Amino acid sequence: MNSYNHSKAIQSPLQNKAKQKRSKSGFTLIELIVVIAIMALVIPLVGNSMRKLLSQTQVREAQTQLVADLTKAKTASIRFSSPVTVSFSENSYTMTQQNPFSQQTVMVRNGAQLSFYKSDGSFGTATTDIEFKSPYGEVSLPSDDQGWQIRIAKGNQDYFVKIVGLTGKVIVNNEQ
Repeated sequence: MNSYNHSKAIQSPLQNKAKQKRSKSGFTLIELIVVIAIMALVIPLVGNSMRKLLSQTQVREAQTQLVADLTKAKTASIRFSSPVTVSFSENSYTMTQQNPFSQQTVMVRNGAQLSFYKSDGSFGTATTDIEFKSPYGEVSLPSDDQGWQIRIAKGNQDYFVKIVGLTGKVIVNNEQ
């Protein structure tokens, strides 16, 4: 009797193609190495961008806090017809109101540093007091000054807040 294997003869062409596809699926070692190399180049670039964005956001947050607190001090001097003094140091400021008496010390957020624009164009970190006078919230200024400019800095990120003239208007000034 003739022993012929009928199972091989019965296989259809579709079954043969399925076997070929299974054997060719997957990635080669070279493809994996190329993908890993590209990722190794891209990840540090993304990390540096994220670090810069985080630093910028932290300084902007400190600027927003300062603007809100200065506006609050001016509003309190008008509302209560009582002067409000804001005393600045390098990394904090204290708002003091006489009537009704209140005092609040605020640490500048995220480790940002404060410095003040001087009339000669330089920046300093000397302790400075700004007083919002009642009943209109005007600001007392040195005789040779047009306003106060406060610099908020962390790393290489600088943002500015300006208190304009006698009106005491608080302006965000990021153009320098």
